[in-house]
Amino acid sequence: MPFLLSTLDRYVPIGVFRCRYEPVADSIHLGTPDRSSPRAPCRGATSPPPVRRCRLNPRCRTARRLVLKSRLIAVTAYSMDPIEDQDLERKLKKEQKAKLKEEKKLKAAQKAEAAKLQAQRSSDGAKKSERKQRKRDVEEENPEDFMDPVTLVLPPPNVTGALHIGHGLTAAIQVWKWKNEYGGTILNQERRLGASLDWSREITPAHDPNDFEVGKRHNLDFINIFTDEGKININGGADFEGMPRFAARVAVIEALQAKGLYRGTQKNEMKLGICSRSNDVVEPMIKPQWFVDCKSMAKLSLDAVLSRDNKIIEIIPHQYEQEWKRWLENIRDWCISRQLWWGHRIPAWYVTLEDDQLKDMGSYNDHWVVGRNEQEAVLEAQKIFPGKNFEIAQDPDVYLHPMIRDAHGQKMSKSKGNVVDPLEVINGISLEGLHKRLEASNLDQNELERAKMDQIKDFPNGIPECGADALRFALVSYTAQSDKINLDVLRVVGYRQWCNKLWNAIRFAMTKLGDNYAPPKMLVVESMPSICQWILSVLNKAVAKTISSFESYKFSEATTAVYSWWQFQLCDVFIEAIKPYFMGSSQFESARKAARDTLWVCLDTGLRLLHPLMPFVTEELWQRLPQAEGTCRKESIMISEYPSVVEAWTNERIESDMEIVNGAVRKLRSLRPQSDKSERYPALALCRGHDVSNSIKAYELEILTLATVSSLKILTEDDSVPAGCAVDVVNENLSVYLQLQGTLNAEAEWEKLRKRREEAQKKHDLLSQEMNSLGYKEKAPLTIQEEQMKKLNSYLEELKIIDEAEQDLKRRIQGI
Repeated sequence: MPFLLSTLDRYVPIGVFRCRYEPVADSIHLGTPDRSSPRAPCRGATSPPPVRRCRLNPRCRTARRLVLKSRLIAVTAYSMDPIEDQDLERKLKKEQKAKLKEEKKLKAAQKAEAAKLQAQRSSDGAKKSERKQRKRDVEEENPEDFMDPVTLVLPPPNVTGALHIGHGLTAAIQVWKWKNEYGGTILNQERRLGASLDWSREITPAHDPNDFEVGKRHNLDFINIFTDEGKININGGADFEGMPRFAARVAVIEALQAKGLYRGTQKNEMKLGICSRSNDVVEPMIKPQWFVDCKSMAKLSLDAVLSRDNKIIEIIPHQYEQEWKRWLENIRDWCISRQLWWGHRIPAWYVTLEDDQLKDMGSYNDHWVVGRNEQEAVLEAQKIFPGKNFEIAQDPDVYLHPMIRDAHGQKMSKSKGNVVDPLEVINGISLEGLHKRLEASNLDQNELERAKMDQIKDFPNGIPECGADALRFALVSYTAQSDKINLDVLRVVGYRQWCNKLWNAIRFAMTKLGDNYAPPKMLVVESMPSICQWILSVLNKAVAKTISSFESYKFSEATTAVYSWWQFQLCDVFIEAIKPYFMGSSQFESARKAARDTLWVCLDTGLRLLHPLMPFVTEELWQRLPQAEGTCRKESIMISEYPSVVEAWTNERIESDMEIVNGAVRKLRSLRPQSDKSERYPALALCRGHDVSNSIKAYELEILTLATVSSLKILTEDDSVPAGCAVDVVNENLSVYLQLQGTLNAEAEWEKLRKRREEAQKKHDLLSQEMNSLGYKEKAPLTIQEEQMKKLNSYLEELKIIDEAEQDLKRRIQGI
């Protein structure tokens, strides 16, 4: 019974290893393989016959160690080859012959022992003669006389073509030519160790993927013993031909028992391929298939990406170039019988006219043509641009997006029941609906129950309706994960809720613009309030960042830029800050008009900026906006111009001022008691320097509105802070206080200051360590050193302010 055993990471079955037992005086036997083997590989593996003993010298400790260690060789095993009747007869004859030899040797040994007892003498010469005779017997024995072979993978011999002492542990040969050149020498050496080699056995390359690869490497015969119906064919033996495979297994055992060759059965855990639909054991078989030789295609694809002189395709992100190289350098023939598409390029060509001012691909949206091949594309271009000289080309860039997995990082598979249907995310589905979809699948009962439990855990209330826009935006934003997307439906739900924010912004605009509002042809930015200039400036940055992200295929950065502007700058700051302008006071008349115009420009530009990511909601909202004066409005947002940067809107100074204002607002909001968010408290701003003081004064209305405080008083370093104030630090030049009076929680404020100190100290220590590192002054650019020195000083100043606040709070606590 041949077995494939391995102590290496590759299977290289070359010879057949067998245990041998002879009637000598010790009870050591070449032993049992590891229990991972499905069947005993030798007669002595489980219960050796009591009269058989290991042929090795029992008094030789070296031999004893080698034999005992050899018991640990077996690692893995494979199935039994079918045996025909003729083979069984020949095997039985050989075994009988071997038994006769063993009986003769046993009688000879008994006779010699009797003679020894009678003569009462022992001669060194006689012992030496006996050892020589034993050695001679070993050399003359026929290797085919011994059965129960075990195929092993062993280390190669040394350069002389003979085994060394290490093969007492793992006895085998790895390359066929050694067998041909030195087979006899190695055979004798192995037999001296208590083992023998049978070069005639093979594995089953026609019925196992691993054996198949081994068979190809060593030119083995690929013998199929199954019909397409799973029955035994003539190659499996005439007595078993036509039997179903499982019935044949029973018949083989019965045949072995009938001939006295059955040695027992052992249970063994192994991996079996199981059909998910029928639960049948899958039998690997070699079948004719149509293949396409992909080596030439792979080489062209590799050259198109990796060639230094003639690079045609750009892989984005760039780290996938190595993945591209790894796959295509190890390309295999493409099995088209499985009807899997190797790759499909969009059949679109870009037409570059000779008189085009812009030559970059994609500069003109009306220059694209579609055809089944390049010839059709040329004909189409000639129809659209008759009489003009042009060139056509396809987009050479390839974007490899990540694989979408479930929220736990598992690959979505029907066999696992964890597939998320995009339509179920778009339209929503109940938990019962999810269960019904599983029940209609081909999962077996156990897998079905497990999949249902996973759905209960992940979607206890089903999947709420999210819409296509939220799903698209979520998937694009997920591309930042690079190699895979762990899709969490809750994130999609969050973007669905954000779509409501867009609706609320348009609803607010429609109520403030009025029915008769006419957008202006252009904006005079210089005369507008600072808050209007600020939102236009940051909108400019969002436009620039989004466009550059799209062009560089960094789609997740585009989603971040658009989302941040809409959520944190337009909705959270600008719309809230301009609400006082619409309270009806005459003092805000000019500011009110500027706010209307700015709001319309922001919504129009922002919707067009967002449209590629959320096409449906942006189309709906854009159609509701009033039309600009003297313009011919496009019928759809899809064909309107995509936003571009307006240089006149950029204002770095106002952006810097608003960064300080927003920081002060956030700190004042954090100082408000959690139990009373509706109460307005007086606020104070301690400014260190005239620049900071002037900025706070200029944006006093915005701070009052956004921080929801009753008043704002500006203090200098010489002013004292009233008692009962909570404090927080904005930066080294600005601290804010909220006068809570009797509601101040001293312990809570002390804890806030402690955390603030730890945070500032950590930043200071990390930066200080970096600046004091070896080679920093020589390697870091001077501008970076200056910026980091400013940061370090700001951290020191912040720690000083926190220390003063802690001392002040300590005095108040003691006074209380």
